[in-house]
Amino acid sequence: MPGSTIPLAIAISFTIVVSAWTPSAAVQQAHARIITILTTRDSAGMRFSPSRIVAHRGDILHFVNGAGRHNVDFVADSNPRNVALPPVTPLLETAGATVDIPVDLPPGRYYIQCDPHAAMGMVGHLIVER
Repeated sequence: MPGSTIPLAIAISFTIVVSAWTPSAAVQQAHARIITILTTRDSAGMRFSPSRIVAHRGDILHFVNGAGRHNVDFVADSNPRNVALPPVTPLLETAGATVDIPVDLPPGRYYIQCDPHAAMGMVGHLIVER
């Protein structure tokens, strides 16, 4: 019909993206370090090198297999209760194989071991500082 109006519906869609970014998280990431730990066996035995690791939340533990078959286990009954520990890593079976573990733990002292070689002394401690 001439002179009549036709209603026009316009749908506007907004997408809101909520980010977990906070200024303190940005500062924390800016200071994050990659800490390299060698899993090895030599004349001194099987060990993590270093076996005492000092880190902060946000750092990355970068385990590199030097020789042998090794994993990293934050053993539940040897660590603080009510803390979500990183899962046991798969075995690193070839020289040069790596696994990264982000440090997302509250400040404290954490025990780690290589499951196949813990009885041979392949253990370590992660100290997470504030």
